[in-house]
Amino acid sequence: YSRGCNWGYGSKLPVGEIKAWLNLELLDRIIEIDDNHGVATIEPGVTQGQLAQELKKRGSRFHLDVTGSGINTSVMGNSLERGVAYQGLRVDQVSGMEVLLGNGTILRTGFGDFSNPILSGLYAHGIGPSLLGLFFQSNLGIVLEIKILLRRTPPCLHAISLSIEDKNLAPLVEKLIGLTHLGCLHGIPHIADRERLTSTLVPLLQDKRVLSDIEARQLVGRVVRGDWTLTAAVVGTPKVAREKLREVKQALKDFGQVFVNTEPQPPIAAWIRGLLLRSFATTEQRELLDAAKELRGFHLGQASNADARFLQD
Repeated sequence: YSRGCNWGYGSKLPVGEIKAWLNLELLDRIIEIDDNHGVATIEPGVTQGQLAQELKKRGSRFHLDVTGSGINTSVMGNSLERGVAYQGLRVDQVSGMEVLLGNGTILRTGFGDFSNPILSGLYAHGIGPSLLGLFFQSNLGIVLEIKILLRRTPPCLHAISLSIEDKNLAPLVEKLIGLTHLGCLHGIPHIADRERLTSTLVPLLQDKRVLSDIEARQLVGRVVRGDWTLTAAVVGTPKVAREKLREVKQALKDFGQVFVNTEPQPPIAAWIRGLLLRSFATTEQRELLDAAKELRGFHLGQASNADARFLQD
């Protein structure tokens, strides 16, 4: 195992009887970051918090597509278990592996075994039959390194949210399918029921001021009225993102009000938004928006424990 928590909420405990454990946690090097093509080469013990922080430190144009499972989740462990990140499936982001086989042989997938592997990590499958899929959710070898595709950080991101009644869930999903196929929505839309949303927001509200669990839950209930809440992202250059957002709002207008938070915001836009919130939003609405700010960072590769706090507290 790498660090446990491969799906984010698990542990290092095996699902059945096991004779021996192999702990790869100390193999935690970030071997290489190719900032020209957006590829990172990492060992099993590298966490998403570690890789996200290293990319930030370097001022990279790219970011890691993170999950909401916490900063200590192994990127490789989650990828090999076919985890789901905010912008895509991790299984589709692995573009190369170095694997120790049972006979002691080192296997490098794709172009990794070529004498001058300049394409290693850029095209996952190489030439001929691809062996990459053999090592996801399997015990056919010990994966020592992976190459994972990073995401280009967009110049503009609109994080949207929408609350709906239970009867509108199926029609909303149909709309989201169409918007995703057209490229208007970025990554994977998330839909949470009231209990999931409340459980996530309660500890974040309690970080801001002293509230009992009951008080925090009641606050969420007064602000969020729907049975289900959609969160999704629209990205691109400011002009492209604005047009995509217009299409999304038009498609979802019959379901209710679409709330939008834009990152990054120019100072004047942030000032205007703050003025509007102070003028028209209630204190509790502003409080909830502020508490959820850390959740919006997932769309930009900002690793955090925010989405899993209710499991830890």
